[in-house]
Amino acid sequence: MGTTTRRNLLRIGTTAAAYAAGASIVTGGVALASQAKGASTSAYESAFAQWKANLAIISKGEATEDQIAVCWGKVDAAETFLMEADQRSPRFAAILLWLSLEHRVSSPAGELAVRSENIRHFIDNGGHLDWDAKLHVRGLRALVEAR
Repeated sequence: MGTTTRRNLLRIGTTAAAYAAGASIVTGGVALASQAKGASTSAYESAFAQWKANLAIISKGEATEDQIAVCWGKVDAAETFLMEADQRSPRFAAILLWLSLEHRVSSPAGELAVRSENIRHFIDNGGHLDWDAKLHVRGLRALVEAR
């Protein structure tokens, strides 16, 4: 059983009806994923920006349940697109590690640090993280400092 993250708690709190409204967007995301093979740098940077923006909307706590469901659909679509993208650059590796790390953090400060790509936050405050998240941080640090 994995760690219960704030993200999972927010998702559980979204009603089934509202989430169903966002499901149609996820379907669109699957179509986008089929286009991810050979996606340009700007395409995956754009998907990453969309992912971060929608997580920020969800985290503010000001959106309606329907708006949250739409945002989750966009987050899922961006994640699917990025998972299917055929990229082999250090930047793309960092994006995937940020996506994965976001699934492991359970605090608003950690989520904000992921969305702002603030590796220093995790270096300074990551002692409480599970082992796999600490490995994400080490990998990100290596990629960021190699630039």
